[in-house]
Amino acid sequence: MNLPKKSPKNILAKNKLKINQMRNVFALVFCIFNLFFSIGQVQRNIISSDYSENILKETLLSPEKWYQESLYPSEDYKKKYTVKQQTKIIQNAEKSFNYNWPAQTASSYLAFESIGNRDSMQKIDSERRDALYSMVEAELVEGKGRFIYKIIDGVWSICEETFWGISAHVDRQKQPGSLPDVTEPVIDLFVSEKALKLSRIYYLFKPKFDSINPMIANRIRVEMNRRVFEPYYTRNDFKWFGFDDKFVNNWNPWINSNVLSAVLLMEEDADLRAKAAYKAMQSIDKYINFVKADGWCDEGPSYWGVAGAKVFAALDLLYQSSDGKINVFDNDIVKNLGKYIYNAYIGNDHYVTFADSHVNNKFSPELIFKWGEVSGDKKMMGFASFLAKRYSYIGNKKINDYPAWEPLQKSFWFPENQIAGGRDSDKTSNGFYIVAKGGHNEESHNHNDIGTCIIYYNNQPVLIDAGKLYYTKYSFGDKRYTYWPTRSNYHNVPTINGVEQHVGKEYAAKNVKFYSNEKLLRFSLDIAKAYPADAKVDFWNRTYNLNRGKSMVIQDKYKLSEVIGDNYLNFLTSCKASVLKPGIVKLRTDSISIDISYDFKALQPIIEEFDTNDKTVEVSWGKRLTRLRFRIISEKPANNIELIFTESQ
Repeated sequence: MNLPKKSPKNILAKNKLKINQMRNVFALVFCIFNLFFSIGQVQRNIISSDYSENILKETLLSPEKWYQESLYPSEDYKKKYTVKQQTKIIQNAEKSFNYNWPAQTASSYLAFESIGNRDSMQKIDSERRDALYSMVEAELVEGKGRFIYKIIDGVWSICEETFWGISAHVDRQKQPGSLPDVTEPVIDLFVSEKALKLSRIYYLFKPKFDSINPMIANRIRVEMNRRVFEPYYTRNDFKWFGFDDKFVNNWNPWINSNVLSAVLLMEEDADLRAKAAYKAMQSIDKYINFVKADGWCDEGPSYWGVAGAKVFAALDLLYQSSDGKINVFDNDIVKNLGKYIYNAYIGNDHYVTFADSHVNNKFSPELIFKWGEVSGDKKMMGFASFLAKRYSYIGNKKINDYPAWEPLQKSFWFPENQIAGGRDSDKTSNGFYIVAKGGHNEESHNHNDIGTCIIYYNNQPVLIDAGKLYYTKYSFGDKRYTYWPTRSNYHNVPTINGVEQHVGKEYAAKNVKFYSNEKLLRFSLDIAKAYPADAKVDFWNRTYNLNRGKSMVIQDKYKLSEVIGDNYLNFLTSCKASVLKPGIVKLRTDSISIDISYDFKALQPIIEEFDTNDKTVEVSWGKRLTRLRFRIISEKPANNIELIFTESQ
């Protein structure tokens, strides 16, 4: 399937035109460039432009020639884990041994439509998947046949499901409402996840299944063809494909990578295998066309594992299944998508939580090492070794033997995404760590947070971003910014004349600058345009100064056209906050104590401890957080304010 390329160069490459015709062409080119700029797309097409469907027909191998896992039963599998880990895997599966595989009722789907509740359907779906996958891993490790019939029950049960997706995604079908239409199979994230898992189960266990009854493997194939392969082969209208050149997010690489893996493991027709693989290449190119060249994942680290990492997973599948003939790992954007993860690392499995993300994340040492290896990034390889040792991962001796490196980045700067950060020293996690952002308020999984920061001290959070909120029917609708975790008033940015930041690409940072040397890290930007006109702000210059080994300073210099409401500096913290005395607020945990010095004649501190009231936020930060607000006392339209963070003496 060859999709037309819309490049201004194709227009300019036409025959010579008369002067007045050239003016029209240049005008058209200008409009096209503006269009691409406005939607953020650059026509890179780094995968599909170098390879064709015919090349794939000649190069893609059947799975027995490239897939690295051995068929069940195999003694090799348990070698991936320590004895302690093997025991834990088996014990976890034993908890599901008597699982009854409950049905998903119509009312569990309708709950999403009626009250926005995803749990009633997803809870059962998650339980079923977890039970099956845990027993698969246990049987691969143990190899005694104890879990085989339980696995067959789980496979059969999933094949019996009305819909492999979730209630929140039924709207991808043409029919209205949240009850799925069995006559229109659509592919969402969860359909693709089941395709990934079931294709692996099919491949590894098919000989065993066939020895019991050939209908088991045959049923998997029938359902995979009906629910996944046919719609993937025949439909181009799923928005996540990106074939309409409109914005795509993590759904694109996530689904494409999962389906590609299933196709390469199960599709026996070489022509269909090549067709599907080339379609995946073309579609993933659409995602890469939207990614900013510096590689920062604006959806946050929790989504990097299913965004940038899924791009790599797809490229690695193509590389492995073609015996290395499909290879784009030397592309700078592919390299930068990988570099993101060690730049987003803070410490103790904490990562930068801008947008919808958890602060605690764990990533595959195998994937990160392989990515670093094929792209020549020794930092990635060292980080993978560091993670392997941290997780007691023994599946690949080469990773464990490689010199471990904890990514204590002294400074980093992603200019296109306007993300900057660093720490006191690259030798230790002690001292201050800072990361701050510019950008705009229409990023993927956006929070209204232009100019916000995250600050740590001695690997402990001081100022935080709450991250991901619990998803309901309203999480991505017109009520999204009524929830506190997405509002600017609960990020580390000001409230100006009583007004919060607004959502939209036009609400953006200006004059963004970054500087770093041995003694100083400085990040500055004007955040005035992140606020609507009724904020009455001419400029609001925020500057973060990390005076290495000494202090962290936040400066706000602003000018309002008039003062018509209250002005606050908002900060969110997981620390206990108290006013030590006029001019000093103390932030304290069991292991750190930070003083914030301020001019008590200019600022009035207000400490608001509150219930997070969001079970996803609780995973990262617990049930209670504190919003520290400094009310600006002065009613002058122009001011220069400074907050100094130091370790308590």
